[in-house]
Amino acid sequence: MRLFGAGLFFLASIFITNNFSIQLVSDFEFANSLLLLSGSLVILGTDISILQIAGRLKSQGRFHELRAIFLKVIGLIFGMSFLILFFFYLLSFTTFYTYLNFTVTQILIYKVLGTATFYGCLVFTAEAFRPLSGSLVTELYHGILKYALFFVGIFVIYNYKLYNFLIDIYLLSFIVVSIGIVIHFLIASSDLENSTTYTNSDILKISFPMTISSLSFFILLTADVIILKILGTDAAVSIYAQPLKIIAVVIRIKVTLETSYSSDIATLYFSEKWNTLRNTVRKVNRWIAVFCIPIILFFVVFARQVLSIFGDKYEAGVYAFYILLGGVFINVVAGCTGSYMNMTGKQKALRNILFVAALINVLLNILLIPHYGMYGAAFASFVAVLFWNFSAVVYIWKKDKILMLLS
Repeated sequence: MRLFGAGLFFLASIFITNNFSIQLVSDFEFANSLLLLSGSLVILGTDISILQIAGRLKSQGRFHELRAIFLKVIGLIFGMSFLILFFFYLLSFTTFYTYLNFTVTQILIYKVLGTATFYGCLVFTAEAFRPLSGSLVTELYHGILKYALFFVGIFVIYNYKLYNFLIDIYLLSFIVVSIGIVIHFLIASSDLENSTTYTNSDILKISFPMTISSLSFFILLTADVIILKILGTDAAVSIYAQPLKIIAVVIRIKVTLETSYSSDIATLYFSEKWNTLRNTVRKVNRWIAVFCIPIILFFVVFARQVLSIFGDKYEAGVYAFYILLGGVFINVVAGCTGSYMNMTGKQKALRNILFVAALINVLLNILLIPHYGMYGAAFASFVAVLFWNFSAVVYIWKKDKILMLLS
C-alpha cells in the first residue's frame, strides 16, 4: 500500500510538472521539502520510540497505558510546533532573514510550518496504530489516503483553473487525514486507560536520540532543495526536484529489501551466530544489487527520456541526475549498512555518522549552489552519501569484521 501511495504521488508530480508553471512547481517542491524537514523535527522521534515503548508496556503487562502515552506525545508535538513557529517569527525580524532573500512569501512558510503539526500527528499516530491494530491501518493512512486526497485535489483545481491553490490542496490533505487518523485512534483505544506513570521527560529520553538520526536523514533528503530555493532559481528547484523523486524509487526498493531481513540480522547478531550472520548479510547485499543496479543502469542509459516524462524542459536536469545516480550507486554497493547498524545495537554510531553527513551536505550546498546551481546541490548530496556509506562500512568492519560492499 505504501508503494501504491508513492506511485500516486509520482503520477501527481508528472501531472503537475506538465501542467503548472515553473514558479508554482518550485514553490511546491520547496513546500514539500520544508514540510518533511519541519515535520521530522516536531515529531521528536516519537514515531520510532512509540514502538519501543509499546513493546516495553506489553512485556510489563501495562499495555493499557498506551492511550495515555499517545495523548502526551500529541501534546509534545503541538508544543514543539509552536516553538518552531515562534522561532521563525523571531527570525523574520533579523538581518539574517533579510540576507537570505527568500523568493517565497512568509505566508507560505507559515502555512507549511503550521501544517507540520498535523504531519507530525499523522506520522506518529500511524506508527502508534501498529502495536494496537497491526500495520493495515498504518499503511492505509500513511501510505494511501494522504496522497489519494491530493491526487484527486490537483485534478479539481486544474479543471476549475484554480492553479494557485496547488500547495493549499497538498497541505490540506495532510490536515484532513491527520484529524481522521487521530479520531480513529482515540475510538480504537477507548477501552485503554488515560493515565500512565510515563512522564514527558521519560518519553523524550527515549525519543531524543532517535530525533537526531531521523532529522539528520531528512536533512540529507531535503536540504539541497530548500537551500537551492533560497540561493538558486525557481527553474533550478523545479528541474532538480524531479531526479530526486526518481532516485527515491531506488532507495525505497533498497529499504524494503533491507527491512525484510532486519529481524533475522538482529536475532543472529545477539545469538552470536557469526557465520550465519555473515551469510545473511551477504545474501541481503546481493539481493539489493540484483534489484537496484539494473534500475540504476537503465536510468543512466535513458536519463533524458526518463526526465522527459515531466516535460521537455526537465531534460535540463540530466547531468545533475547522473551525479545523483552516482550517489545512489554507492549507497547500493555499500549494502544494508543502515539496517545492520540499527539492528545490532549501533544506533548511536549511525546517528553520529548521519549527523556529520547532514552537516557536510548543508555546508557544501551553501558553498556550491551560488556558483554551480543544481549541479552544486547534486555534488553536495553525492559527497554526503559517499561519506556516510564509507564511514558505516569501515565502522562495521572494525567492530564485527563483516565486510559490506557486496561481499
